[in-house]
Amino acid sequence: MIRGLIWGDGHTGAKAGITPPRRWNDDFRKTQELLWTETRRMIRTLGPLDFDIYVGDGVDGDGKRDSIGLLETDTKVQAELAAEVLSIPKIPRGCRYYEYGTPYHTVGSYSYEEPIAEKIGADIADGHLLRIGGVRINARHPVGRSDIPYGQGTPTYKEAVRDQLEAILSGTESADLILRGHAHYSTRMDIGYKTAIIVPCLEWPETVFGRKCKAIYYHMGIGELIIRRPDDWEYRPHLLPFKIVRRREWRDVKLSSK
Repeated sequence: MIRGLIWGDGHTGAKAGITPPRRWNDDFRKTQELLWTETRRMIRTLGPLDFDIYVGDGVDGDGKRDSIGLLETDTKVQAELAAEVLSIPKIPRGCRYYEYGTPYHTVGSYSYEEPIAEKIGADIADGHLLRIGGVRINARHPVGRSDIPYGQGTPTYKEAVRDQLEAILSGTESADLILRGHAHYSTRMDIGYKTAIIVPCLEWPETVFGRKCKAIYYHMGIGELIIRRPDDWEYRPHLLPFKIVRRREWRDVKLSSK
């Protein structure tokens, strides 16, 4: 049996991203500590792992238009902190795969994620086509995002169809499993024997980033992939035990009398 960790979108460097203890900030310490300790707990609960796939956005970047949400603006320091995060699981060297994240977060005068991959010994690429235990895996970061409550699985379905069309056009085999990140919610679509999955994130919907979140569903956590045979595999999302919903509280407005 082969077991792998599937995770991503930690956005280290953001105040709401997953942050090692040495950089916890007083204003966000409570949520930073929760995210760090619960993520470590879940990963260690999985036990020994054979490989991992990180689906990108390991750092939050230089902020560009919203640096008010950053804990650390130096992207080299962000990469060092992110490497600490990615070192939580003990993965055999040569069995780590890292997908380039969104250029908005991860590219400036250089690629901010390449030092992370180098530090942890991961193979970094703009998409991997992997055959692990006989299971064909198409892993990449970007995927469409839907703010329609009943349509959040649709972009995932599109990725599965796209993979099958690309396989036909290139004369290759299609994937058994498509993995994507980016959307910050966990969802799954099955088409026959093909499965497409969006992996949960590791960033709180807070600070300026939280103001931009419109989707009803938002999930933080990790994924576990168990491969027994090429035709017998299982993906399990492990979501952090926090209720993440927008607070709704009606406010009474008292008008001054004229």
